[in-house]
Amino acid sequence: MGNLIEQYDSTPVLVDEQENLPVSSFFIIWAMIWIVALFAAAAAFFGVGPFYAVVIIAAVAAVHSVINPRIAIYFLIIALPLEWLIGISRYFTPTKVVAVWAVLVSIPVIIKAVTKRWDPTAKWLILLLLWAGVGILWANNKIACVASLQTLLLIWSMPLLICTHLNKRSYLHIGLLFFILGSVLSCLMFIKTGDVYSIAGKGYMRIGMITLAGAQDIEAETNIPPRLYALSLFMCIYLFVSTRGIVRRFLFGCAMVVLVAGVLLSKTRAVYLGVPVAVVFGVSLLKGAGFARRLLFLIMLGLLGCITLFVIGRIGLIGAGVQERFASIFEESVRAGGRIYLWRSYIQAFISSGGFGKGLNQVRWLPEVTNVAHNDWIEIAGDLGVVGLVAFAGFHWCLFLRILKMDNIWSKLLCLMIWSFIMFGGLVETDYGRKYYTMAISFVLTQIKIDEVETARKQDLMSVEAYYQEADNRE
Repeated sequence: MGNLIEQYDSTPVLVDEQENLPVSSFFIIWAMIWIVALFAAAAAFFGVGPFYAVVIIAAVAAVHSVINPRIAIYFLIIALPLEWLIGISRYFTPTKVVAVWAVLVSIPVIIKAVTKRWDPTAKWLILLLLWAGVGILWANNKIACVASLQTLLLIWSMPLLICTHLNKRSYLHIGLLFFILGSVLSCLMFIKTGDVYSIAGKGYMRIGMITLAGAQDIEAETNIPPRLYALSLFMCIYLFVSTRGIVRRFLFGCAMVVLVAGVLLSKTRAVYLGVPVAVVFGVSLLKGAGFARRLLFLIMLGLLGCITLFVIGRIGLIGAGVQERFASIFEESVRAGGRIYLWRSYIQAFISSGGFGKGLNQVRWLPEVTNVAHNDWIEIAGDLGVVGLVAFAGFHWCLFLRILKMDNIWSKLLCLMIWSFIMFGGLVETDYGRKYYTMAISFVLTQIKIDEVETARKQDLMSVEAYYQEADNRE
C-alpha cells in the first residue's frame, strides 16, 4: 500500500498545487483593498475620466500580482478582449504590457514548473520555433524574420503562463469568467455603435475606446474581436451546462445572447461559419453524453441563435453588408491579392525553396505577393517548409488525440469546440501568430492537464480501494 500512496502523492502535475498563505485574514485584507480600489475607480470614472479609473485598477492589480502571480494571469486573460477598449499607444497595447509584467512576476513559478514533466505537445512547438529561428540564415529580409520570430516567441509563451498558474479547475473557471467578462464588455461597446462596413470585401467595425484624451470611437478590422466573442460563447456554453444554479445559468444565458448578437453584427464570414461548425463538431464527438442529450443541446443552441438572429434582424442592424461580405469571396479569389491568388503564390514559393521555406514572414514581402496567405497551413508551407508543416501538424494532432481521451465530457466539449473553431478559422485566415489563437490553445491545454490529473487521481484512489478490498477478502 505504501507504493500506492506514494504513487498517488507523486501524481504528475504541471506545478506544485500549493496555495498562497491559507490565512483568512490575508484574503480579507486584499478583499478590502479591492473594494476601496473599485470605489476609487468608480469615482475617477465619473470624475476625472475613465482612463484614470483603469490606471487605479491596474496599479492595485500590479501590487497584488507581486504577492500572488496568478492575479497577473487573470488580468492578462481579460486584457486581450479589452485591447480594443483601452488605448495606451500603438506599440504598447494592454495585452503586451500585462504579458510582460506577468512573465516577470511568474519567473520563479515557471522555473519550478519546468522541472516537473514536459507537456507532450511541447516537442512539436519547440521544433516549429527552432526551425523558424534557423530560417533566419537564408531569409532575404532578416530584420523582418527576427522581428516575427520575437513576436512568435512572446505570443506562444502564453500557454506556458496560463497552464502553469491555472492548474486547478477553480482557477481555470475564474480565468474563463475574466475572459467572458472582457468579451461581453467589448461586445457591448461594439453593439452600442453597431457600425460595420465593408471596403473591397474587407470588413471594418467601430468600437468605443478609453484613452488618455477621453472616450472615442476607433476603427478595427472585423477579424479578432468576433473571434473572441465566439470563444467566449463556447465558454458560456461550457459553464452553462457544467454548473448548477438558476441564477448562474441565467447570467450565462444573457451573456450568450449578447455574444451571439455581437457575432451576427460583426458580419465576419469565418465566425459565421466557424461557430456552427465548432458546435456540431464538438457535440458529434462528445461520447458519454447520450444521443438524446446531445440532440437537446443542439436544439437549445439552434433556438438561441434563431431568436437572437430574429431580434437583431427586426431592429435592422444586419443590413445588406452580410451579402456583400460573402459575395466578395468570389471577387477576392480572382483578383490579384485575393485568397486563391495568394495561395498559389505561397505554394510556388514553397516549391521554389525546395521544401525548406523562404523563412518566417518572408513570402508576404515578395513583390508579387505583398500580403499574408490567409491560411495557416499554406503560409507555414511557404515560410517554414516541410519541417514547419510537420511540426504544426504534429502539435495539433497530439492535441486532438489528448482531447478525445478526456474523461470530463463537458471539458471535452469545450476543448473540441475551441480546437475545431481555430482550425476552421485557420483555413481562411493566418491565425497561428495571433494572440487570440494562443489564448485559445492555452485554455485547451489547461483543460487537458487538469482532466489528466483528475483522471490519474481517480485511478489511484480506485487502486487504493481495490487494495483494501483485496486485503479484507484475504482476512
